Amino acid sequence: MRIKTITLENIRSHLNSIVEFNAGFNCLVGGLGRGKSSILLAIDFALFGEPLGRSYGYLLREGSEIGKVSLKFLKNGREYMINRVLKRSDDRIGQDMEQLKLFEGDKLIAEMKSDAIAEQLRSITGIDRDLFREVTWMRQEHLKDLLDMPPGQRQKRLDQLFGLSDYEEAWSSIRPILRWYEGESNSLRRDPDIGRIEELQGQYNDAAKEFSSKEMELQDLNRLLSEAEGKLKVTSAKVEELEGLRRKNEELKREEAKTQERLIAVEDASARLMNEISNRNSTIKGLEDRLKSHKKQADDYRRMLQEVGLQTNQTVAQLKEYSEALISQVSSIQGEKEMADAKIKESTQSMDALEAKNLCPLCLQPLSSDYKQNLFKRLEEEASELKERLGELESNAHELERTRTIVSSVTSNIQLTLSRIEESQKQLEEEGSLLSKASREFEEMQREEQRVRESLAGLRKEIEEFDVSQLDEAQKLRDVAFEEYSKIKYALQTVESQKREISLRIDALKERLESAEK
Repeated sequence: MRIKTITLENIRSHLNSIVEFNAGFNCLVGGLGRGKSSILLAIDFALFGEPLGRSYGYLLREGSEIGKVSLKFLKNGREYMINRVLKRSDDRIGQDMEQLKLFEGDKLIAEMKSDAIAEQLRSITGIDRDLFREVTWMRQEHLKDLLDMPPGQRQKRLDQLFGLSDYEEAWSSIRPILRWYEGESNSLRRDPDIGRIEELQGQYNDAAKEFSSKEMELQDLNRLLSEAEGKLKVTSAKVEELEGLRRKNEELKREEAKTQERLIAVEDASARLMNEISNRNSTIKGLEDRLKSHKKQADDYRRMLQEVGLQTNQTVAQLKEYSEALISQVSSIQGEKEMADAKIKESTQSMDALEAKNLCPLCLQPLSSDYKQNLFKRLEEEASELKERLGELESNAHELERTRTIVSSVTSNIQLTLSRIEESQKQLEEEGSLLSKASREFEEMQREEQRVRESLAGLRKEIEEFDVSQLDEAQKLRDVAFEEYSKIKYALQTVESQKREISLRIDALKERLESAEK
């Protein structure tokens, strides 16, 4: 193994240093506190990752939160690099396992797991930590103690360090042990694990590499699973969004059906109101014609009053009063007629008595011929005058009766016609009011119909904006994402299972190797 470069960042006195090593002999030269020991301590930390004492405080630069060491070395023609990071947290310094990585060339072969890194480094370098610290390098303070010792004591210390002082004593007592060892060794070599220890070491190394490979594969699968899970969440959210739009679209369709029903109801109501308006217009036209007819009849009846010399603008009350006056006049004439008839009868009786007897009809005294003649003549004249007066009375009575009949008939007809006119006007007012109401309702229905049509058009436009194919496409993308997620998750579970099997195999091989080495 040959160290190629070491990079130190915030390590003791080194803020940011890169030290390159040449093939062959290398010598670190510098004054006190210039960081020579820091480089050796950093090499020890990079290879083994364990502190020399209870803490890493001796290694992390004072006031720094993070320190980094990156060591590149060559082994069997291959280049390796180990990265380790120290992190200060709550006055405690420890390794940041997330930054722990071991590379073979550009390929990451192990990370994050301290035990896995240690196994890989031991497999690659073949260096034991304790041997390295006691023999391969000696810390500055110990070397100074060694140099300051007397030569004899220094030789003894070196002999103790390298085990030479005990060599003779050990050699004298080792022969029985060697014989025992040879026998035991011959016996142990018959053990297949001992005979195949190199093969077991190769299997162990291969298993360790395979374990690291599976860890890298798991890392890639976890990354892919995270990406697939994110993609699945995005596609699922899109499907959920489109499903919400689809449900809203279905609600809009139900609203469209209700609005369509409302439109039909409004159209029916409008048609009914239009028909009602038409019928009421026809009714009003008929009532207006009837009213005109009644007014014409009233005018015709009033013109009949002219025949009897009355004004046409008299009221019914005036006509009734006039009719009653005519009745009174007729009654008076009738009484006068009766009196005239009585007088005529009386005159006739007197003439009959005068003609039969020559007696005065009043005093019954005998009358002379001349007196009788004169009296008879006077009675005849009186009777004639009475008859003439009776004729006049009868004529007047007839005329008054005719006038009364006309006035009475006209009054009755006008009263009936006025009643009909009043009724027709009342019906016209009622029909006009109902027509106005129907017209207002019709106008409101027309406005409502316009509003409903606009609402229906808006709903249909909103419904048409939803594309069902987008939901189908989103569902297909979600299904593809779910299938990819499931596939990666299954592969991840498979690799984790394989990793567990490899870990068990490594433990078994390690146990067999340790047993064989022991």
